[in-house]
Amino acid sequence: MKKIVLTALSLAFCAAVSAHAFQEPQWGQRYQCFTFSNSGNGIFTWAQRTRTGQDSNLIIWGSESLSSQNPYKANWAKPTPLDRNNPNGSTVWEFTLPGVAQCTKVIVYPGGNYISFEQCNDTGNRFCQRG
Repeated sequence: MKKIVLTALSLAFCAAVSAHAFQEPQWGQRYQCFTFSNSGNGIFTWAQRTRTGQDSNLIIWGSESLSSQNPYKANWAKPTPLDRNNPNGSTVWEFTLPGVAQCTKVIVYPGGNYISFEQCNDTGNRFCQRG
């Protein structure tokens, strides 16, 4: 009996350690975003449509809206914890606006209130705060 209980506890612990709680934007919420060049400043909103895959193979197909413009396609992919020792901390994503831009390091901080777009091939770095 002890052996069964210890085995069950051991499996539960391993599952808890390997589980990742990826941080995501707060979908449908407005974010005030700033760039050093002022070219990407404005109010952004992200919406999700479809989720495929899981863990580090997760892809979220969605849209991005800038101020009052029509939304355009936006994809969030390949989430990984910023600090592998803290899987509930910040999450690094790849972010793509198909045919427009790609950022290979987008950090979503715990709670999704702050997002930092880095290593982008368009306007440079962008920092966004919800609200």
